[in-house]
Amino acid sequence: MKDYILREYGSWAVFLISFVTGLIIARDLNPSAFYILIALSLLVNSKQSMSIFLRRKSNVALIVFLFEILAGIFILSLLLDIERILLYGVIPLLYFLLFIFMGEHFLLTEITGFGVLTLSSLLSYYAITERVDNLLYLTTFIYFASGVFKVRIYLKRDILHRLFMFSYMILVILFSYLSRVNILIFSPLVENVVYAVSLYRVRLSFIGWTEVLKGLLFIILMAGLYG
Repeated sequence: MKDYILREYGSWAVFLISFVTGLIIARDLNPSAFYILIALSLLVNSKQSMSIFLRRKSNVALIVFLFEILAGIFILSLLLDIERILLYGVIPLLYFLLFIFMGEHFLLTEITGFGVLTLSSLLSYYAITERVDNLLYLTTFIYFASGVFKVRIYLKRDILHRLFMFSYMILVILFSYLSRVNILIFSPLVENVVYAVSLYRVRLSFIGWTEVLKGLLFIILMAGLYG
């Protein structure tokens, strides 16, 4: 069954850091958060069985996929008032549709994927406070989605994706101004601009660990500056 374990460590890092961010902002902890984490992990991991099913048309993969989806949703429905967050279900649904019809590496698929992973911030916060913090989710999503463009710059090293990065950073500044989220929370993203300008040469693993470090900085900055 190890073939059905998602080995995208960057995705797991974004998911877990986002989850912890929600807990930090909630400034509390209760046992339900642990079960929420299990449910969300099942849903995130379902990408692996879906990928196998699409490649091999395996009935086993389909069964595993349906089990993970249904089990994850069932656990969430036991612990949360699903109706209050039902609209957010559009995001994973959109991701699955884009994944199936446009491919995993289509730009919008990758961005929506980050939208799915960062939902853990919204749900961990909701599990503790019973409040839906849309701004928390948007802040977390916008912060981590920038990684899509950085990786694409690494792989393609073209002017188009560098321009995408510069444009994205302008949107980050605009979001901070309109939402009144402290701009310093996004300060680690300056490294993305430095990379887009300099194209310094490193291994992809170094890029990955840099993003993890920036994720940990995000938790610290959110703890001190958000709200």
